[in-house]
Amino acid sequence: MNTDWGYAVASIDTNVFAGTSTGIYLYGGNGTTWIKRSTGLPSYLGSCILTTQDSLLFVYTGNQTGIFISSNFGQTWKRVDDSTFAQRSVNAMVTSKAYLFAGTGRGAWRTTIANLITSVGDNNNNRLPNSFGLSQNYPNPFNPVTTIMYQVPKRSFVTVRIFSILGTEIAAVVNEQRDAGTYSIQFNASALASGIYFYHLQAGDFNTAKKMILIK
Repeated sequence: MNTDWGYAVASIDTNVFAGTSTGIYLYGGNGTTWIKRSTGLPSYLGSCILTTQDSLLFVYTGNQTGIFISSNFGQTWKRVDDSTFAQRSVNAMVTSKAYLFAGTGRGAWRTTIANLITSVGDNNNNRLPNSFGLSQNYPNPFNPVTTIMYQVPKRSFVTVRIFSILGTEIAAVVNEQRDAGTYSIQFNASALASGIYFYHLQAGDFNTAKKMILIK
């Protein structure tokens, strides 16, 4: 990576990403070791821009190529086709809770991240995931709708359930066979009171849970 032009740095928790002219790299945590994470991106990114929100990673690839999103720490990417930024040169990009903002040659623009996730579609990767995973819901805190993304590497019976902080099951938002892929679902908590809730994914022998906060 030392031979590339470096344009941007961003992080998700302890995962540090660098945007260069020829790809996105994840810091390997060992001296100068960087791992390329560019599947689904153009071969040349130009003066790219990186930003993150929760477990989502966004990159603008320069030369009006477009904005791409990754929900699996850069393993795979999918272009976001949003008319807000179409054919505009993006000079700066940042997220704030539920929104993605961009400074362009034609002014400052805003779009909701939930719309971007929806535009990616149910199966948002050209390449199938190689492991089970559950992303942090977005936005979080939320009111009253939030998006949950998960991935399965092989056909599995999948359940995604919502629980109260006391362990009472609130809803089963997924309860069916799923082919390998990355999926997004929306959960509407308009009937629930403000508070802390948990969402739990089980697929085959894999299970995990994350916390989400409803604020009305």
